[in-house]
Amino acid sequence: MTTLSPDSPRHASLPPGRLQTLLSYDEEGLGIRVEAGRVPDFLLEANRRLREGRIEEAGRLLDPAHLASVEALCREDPAHTDVMYILARLLMEIGRIQEAERWYLQILDRDAHAFVYRDLAQICSLHPQRVSEMTRYYEKSLEADPTDAIAMGSLGRGLMLCGRPEEGLAWFEQAHRAAPEIPGIHEMYLWNMHYQPGVERSFFFREYAEWGRRHAPIQSSRTVHHNTPEADRCLRIGFISPDFRRHSVAIAFEPLLDGMDRNGMRLYGYASVADPDEVTNRFAGKFDLFRNIHALHHEKVADQIAADGVDILVELAGHCSGHCLGVLAYKPAPVQVDYGGISTSGIAQIDYRLTDEILDPPETLSYYTETSLYLPGGALSFAPPENSPPVVDQPALRNGYVTFGSFNINPKISGEVLTLWAKILRATPNSRLVLKFPAGDDSTVREHYYGLFEAMGVSRDRLFIWGRMPFWDYLSFLSGVDIALDAFPYNGCITTLEALWMGVPIVTLTGDTWVSRAGLSILSRLGLEVFAAADAQAYVEKACGFAGQIPELQQIRRALREMMLHSPLCDPARLAREVQTALRTMWRRWCEGQRVSTEVAHGA
Repeated sequence: MTTLSPDSPRHASLPPGRLQTLLSYDEEGLGIRVEAGRVPDFLLEANRRLREGRIEEAGRLLDPAHLASVEALCREDPAHTDVMYILARLLMEIGRIQEAERWYLQILDRDAHAFVYRDLAQICSLHPQRVSEMTRYYEKSLEADPTDAIAMGSLGRGLMLCGRPEEGLAWFEQAHRAAPEIPGIHEMYLWNMHYQPGVERSFFFREYAEWGRRHAPIQSSRTVHHNTPEADRCLRIGFISPDFRRHSVAIAFEPLLDGMDRNGMRLYGYASVADPDEVTNRFAGKFDLFRNIHALHHEKVADQIAADGVDILVELAGHCSGHCLGVLAYKPAPVQVDYGGISTSGIAQIDYRLTDEILDPPETLSYYTETSLYLPGGALSFAPPENSPPVVDQPALRNGYVTFGSFNINPKISGEVLTLWAKILRATPNSRLVLKFPAGDDSTVREHYYGLFEAMGVSRDRLFIWGRMPFWDYLSFLSGVDIALDAFPYNGCITTLEALWMGVPIVTLTGDTWVSRAGLSILSRLGLEVFAAADAQAYVEKACGFAGQIPELQQIRRALREMMLHSPLCDPARLAREVQTALRTMWRRWCEGQRVSTEVAHGA
């Protein structure tokens, strides 16, 4: 959030009002130094109310009359880019995006400034059809300030979304080298390395452990907990997540929450949600205690969790955006668990993680700082959407050709993935490939992919690239696909489950990392391991082979939904039982540890 503070003496000799003299960072984010009397009082008051969470009141102060006064001020003195920037930031932060964009562009008519380009890029990021425009703004931001590590990382993200993953990864790495002390930059780099073929578990173990040592040091954690060490008593289980909202994590977690036996446990929810929605509100009624902890300092949240007497704290996001790992670094609960991380958290204060034997075979468990507990029926689950469209017959029967499809986000689509997909299309005459990802709404991005396939001998009339669409339309859209092609090394998860639910089998390439084994884990619960390939050649051969077995695919298609309904994937009671058993096991181990510690302390 924007903060305003008096200008410091070392800037007194610089031209007053020019934006480049005013921007800095403080511990709360972007800080703007202002010279007394230069900024209209209504902007200062709007900023104060916004910082206090009084968003509507702040918005009312930015009324047409006040905006007109800024227009007049800037006509009289074009050097007032400081006032223009403050107004634009406030408009953006209260959600008046189009107005904010207009003011930012007016600033650029006077001064080319890195922060303005960055803010315009953020505005473009809200619209999938403007991904390439977003990326160009980040490029301009770096032209204005080549040392800005945040812009480097953001440019990396933009390039990934534009279908240029190798360039994007290079910018992520450069950003990390430029600012290793910024935790989010390191996380962006590591997260996107999961999309890169050939990166082994040992790399992620080493890098995340370094992240934990640097950003979640053991010295910050509590060493004494006052929870009663009784193995079989009613437990207080806390779940903390930024995704208790309209999000795939909430979709997967809600059946587990509904299925948990409340006789031996009380469930506490801690949501770090900036904009609560109907899902947030629904979740609030399902926990015994529910708190929205958004914008609270991690240490304050940890104090609250400890005061609530939570026995086991489960974190549901891993290193995803908005995660709450900083809270767990303070060790507010005696037992802490990761359920959702795709690699180790790297945080010594997290004791356990929940996984399964396919995602993490026994020989891989040494690559985690946590102790792994297996869920026998699998760690992945699916809640079938209500009122789903019916499964229809195999599209190839009416089309006369096979339609392949992939619905993963396009950063997962590396050059190696495209190469194999092109081989499959060349080997199956008249086949088509349907791709769907948010950036597919951007015409420049679509043209980029058309060009890549044409260079590999696949004409654009065999490709269909789509962007966002309403969820129910998307489910019907899946009905037009004969065989789904999984991405690698980062397999799909919810997209795979949705395709299977609509009767579409998926060919997956199994690798070494957690993310490259999700497809196999899912298919194994259905007895369909035959669709999992062990190497690139087998991936191509299986896709082409199944394309020639339309009658067999039709039989699978008709049976898939019932197979899912009777599998561990769609059995929330099974998952709840297994999770609760694992949590009770963790608690008993802690109690035993407390007993042993007490005996040692008393010389027993």
